[in-house]
Amino acid sequence: MLLTMGRLALACVVVLAYISLAHSTSILDYGATPNDTSVSAARTNSLAIVDAFNAANTGTDRTVVIPSGYTFYIFNSTMANLTNVALVIDGTLVLSNNQTAWNGVTEGALTFLDCRGLSISGSGVVDGQGYDWWWAVILTHVGT
Repeated sequence: MLLTMGRLALACVVVLAYISLAHSTSILDYGATPNDTSVSAARTNSLAIVDAFNAANTGTDRTVVIPSGYTFYIFNSTMANLTNVALVIDGTLVLSNNQTAWNGVTEGALTFLDCRGLSISGSGVVDGQGYDWWWAVILTHVGT
């Protein structure tokens, strides 16, 4: 009897996981390029994030997923006017440390404007590469 209940519980977990994944939008579906550190890939990934959020905001799949097992290099992505949308970060987002490619952009990696009911969760990582950025600030202001 205990073995049967254990199988039933496992089956319920599998079904719930399937339902959760079935109602989500992966950035891979919008052209994201994983595991590529190039400026081109970071720009493509930033656009894929914005496109996935726009699709989630207007569709029935209201969860944007950064899938596990992948690393995505990004620049800034700005999303606005989202309602009841979730971001699940299970993979890794890495802020590009190519400072010249930022061209004076001062927004953060992920900027959300005028959003309601936004949730962010997951078991992944957001790596802002702060060490490189802090040194750039320090070296810029030395002697000023």
